[in-house]
Amino acid sequence: SSWSRRRAVMMTPNHTEIREDVLARAGEQSIHHKSDKFIREFGTLLRDLRHIFMTQDGQPIVISGGGGLGWDLAIANLMQSGDQAVVVNCGFFSEQFNQAFQSYGVKVTEIKPEKLDRGVDARVVADKVKELKPRLLALTQVDSSTTILTDIAAITSLVHEESPETFILVDVASSLGGEEFRFDDWHIDAAFASSHAALDALPGLLVACFSPRAIKYATEERISPVAGYYTQLAKWVPVMQAYEGGKTSYFSTPPVNLVRALGLAVRRLAEIGPLELAGRHRSTWRKIKAAAECLGLKFVVEDEASRAHTMSAFYFPAELNQQDLLDLTARHGSMVDSGLKGLNEEQKENNHIRMGHMGLSATDTSRRHVETTFEAMRQAMVECGRRIPEEPLKKALFAVFKTKKDDGFFCLFGVFCLSN
Repeated sequence: SSWSRRRAVMMTPNHTEIREDVLARAGEQSIHHKSDKFIREFGTLLRDLRHIFMTQDGQPIVISGGGGLGWDLAIANLMQSGDQAVVVNCGFFSEQFNQAFQSYGVKVTEIKPEKLDRGVDARVVADKVKELKPRLLALTQVDSSTTILTDIAAITSLVHEESPETFILVDVASSLGGEEFRFDDWHIDAAFASSHAALDALPGLLVACFSPRAIKYATEERISPVAGYYTQLAKWVPVMQAYEGGKTSYFSTPPVNLVRALGLAVRRLAEIGPLELAGRHRSTWRKIKAAAECLGLKFVVEDEASRAHTMSAFYFPAELNQQDLLDLTARHGSMVDSGLKGLNEEQKENNHIRMGHMGLSATDTSRRHVETTFEAMRQAMVECGRRIPEEPLKKALFAVFKTKKDDGFFCLFGVFCLSN
């Protein structure tokens, strides 16, 4: 069978292509949340998420709400008014941590990288934690505004030595299922993501995990009540434990179809395995790197070790117009996204673009999403007046993607199709 472009391939940060069977599952007639079938599927999902988070003792939690609800769930349960937090700020979404903490009356000390070309030094973070002994350290593994990849392992190793009582909270919304993340080995107390991005399902669910000591503090040890009702771990943990144990429990009706669709998506990811998933994303990123250089795109993050493997941000040539580039790329078959304001004056909203290359686009390369995207971008840049030497680019991209002119599935400089 052949595939022809009827719509743009979704290659935007965190909003990515979704498997056909996952979409179909979401569209099925809903079943009751107390039915044996749903109890079984929800329990399997929670066990699979333990595998994805790489934890034995952590408690996965899946509830209605996007990834942003993770800030509330973690802060409301682990912090009290007047507590101290340290936030590592690597971009726009890290800054949301600050606002979330402040809304709960938490004192915040912020650490930013000295330059946008790399992440924050782990020693700097550990020294600040040693000095302040905060209740909590907040990290973002991948900030999708700058696409900086924070070295969680290096930071948590040092912080655990300097202040083992400090809770460690990690936003993994742009990385879970795509970057290496070891909840237990890295002494993480809370982590949160959402059901889309590299988890390969539809938006609408918060996916979180809490350590035993975080749960104990939230449910037994804190002095003041949790500042919220829907966000109380004391309400949600028993519900998740019941479903894992093959029983039903009730606090708030779960969004059955979204949970079932996520379960189908995560089942596939668990079968692949978290380390293999990370490896496939690194492999795809290497293709992205070579192809971007061929098109004259410059990475916003200069330090290669600090670049995310799930998404990239590129400065495009100054003579091009951002909106024209986005519109034409979409017209030719792939949707990428505009930039967000970064941490310095160089990174403006209109001088760079962002591309997501996570989830299905990285784990199932037979779909050729990357090839589709760079062919679309090449055609868009040509229409915008950019001169791109044809033969060197053709040679480089064919080498990168290991395609052949006569293999029947990809013709870089013409109309192309995928055939099975």
